[in-house]
Amino acid sequence: MNPLRKTIVAGLATSLLLSPFLIYKERKSYQCSDCLSKKHVYQWYAGVWPEFAIPVSFQRTIEEKSRTLRDFAPVNHTHDWIFAQGSPYIWFGTSWAGCAIGRRGSMNDFAQRYEGSDNFREFIRRKQREGLDSKTVYQMLILPRTLKDNQMNDSKLLGYTKRSNELSEEYQHWNDLNAQ
Repeated sequence: MNPLRKTIVAGLATSLLLSPFLIYKERKSYQCSDCLSKKHVYQWYAGVWPEFAIPVSFQRTIEEKSRTLRDFAPVNHTHDWIFAQGSPYIWFGTSWAGCAIGRRGSMNDFAQRYEGSDNFREFIRRKQREGLDSKTVYQMLILPRTLKDNQMNDSKLLGYTKRSNELSEEYQHWNDLNAQ
């Protein structure tokens, strides 16, 4: 075998052996700060994440509409996507291989409960029938997970935080009674 063929064969063999590590799928996740919906952007790359990589596919975007968007966000709502997390998946996109963390986990407890529990959503609908205002529920859902120093004097934010905590406690009590 001539030297050029040996070089080509060695290059192809090396590429084949390294391809599970150098060809990867990247997922970038975002969350809307105003409705809690999520967006995931997937794209295949060749290279080393995150130092150097070349895209080898088009981006594919998947949006997950939140309950907050469906139930409370204004009709003219425009998403404000905030980076939450980015991760590469090696071995042909099947194995997680690290992450870059943005504002992941920014949903407050009230919002997490609303997004994740049919029973809690039913409880909130019952409270709305009893007079709880939809705009108040929406404001409680989009509260930050924790208030920053400059927000600690905002009486509206403090009021929404207090009301969301009261409703969460009431739900827990209601849930405990219904479980018996």
